[in-house]
Amino acid sequence: MSINTKSSIKFPRAREIYFPDEARSEEDNAIFEERFFRMIRLPNGTYKTTATHRLREVDNALCQCLKGMPKDLNVLDVAISSGVTSLELLEALTKQGFNPHLTASDLTIHAVLSRLAGGLEILCDSKGHILQLARPPLVKGRPHEPFSSLFRAALHGFIKFLETLIRIGVLRCIDSKEITLVSPRLLNRPGITITEYDLNEDKPEWHAQFDVVRAANILNDNYFSRTVLQRMFNHLSSYVKPNGFLVLSRTMESDNSTHGTIFALSVDGKFHVAYRIGEGSDVEYLIHEPLGS
Repeated sequence: MSINTKSSIKFPRAREIYFPDEARSEEDNAIFEERFFRMIRLPNGTYKTTATHRLREVDNALCQCLKGMPKDLNVLDVAISSGVTSLELLEALTKQGFNPHLTASDLTIHAVLSRLAGGLEILCDSKGHILQLARPPLVKGRPHEPFSSLFRAALHGFIKFLETLIRIGVLRCIDSKEITLVSPRLLNRPGITITEYDLNEDKPEWHAQFDVVRAANILNDNYFSRTVLQRMFNHLSSYVKPNGFLVLSRTMESDNSTHGTIFALSVDGKFHVAYRIGEGSDVEYLIHEPLGS
């Protein structure tokens, strides 16, 4: 099957992404996934979508910084959303002759796809929040700005009502299948570990384990307080090996430009700026704060 941007399939069902009835080309899979993740709105208001090629400049700069490094690389990519840019990072590193093992993490990774009596399909996160309702041809996700219109308010209320009925056992889910809520193209790549991870939490087993740690479009003054940002930065920086790199970047919605900083960690435990993309990371100041703050 061949599709294009004018396809009548506006929002694919989760079942079409993870359990397709027919084979699709790589190009068609990419289009289906982009449309699917575009509508997956999490309970905290963020979306699981990630535009393709938005971190190409960052990947190219990182490959330059890695010249002379051992070919076997241990890489941590956090807040990956759909995982599309993680896949592109793997491809960029492999193209340069590296053999990367990628640990990819996000706040919401685990999900369950089920059916209710009557054929309604529901996609829920690990806490039971509904992310998508589908009964062809109707496919809906959690509404954006749920009280901005009567329809969105009604959909929001219906989703909350269903969540309650399922939680108290009035409605029973059938044919439940666990899924990993990232691009299936990433799942199919060897050398990848995918895990749920909250940047607010420390993972001691990750300390000094990674040659590269990347955090794109997450450490943002508009999202978090300075105290929270510093805590997240401290956690991420502790995961970098000596002579490794910490990559922070942000893509601006206003003009789609990407700005970031690649920090190098010296053997004495100090970070310094190895490379800047555009104007550099807007949270570069975090490097100057004491790691225990």
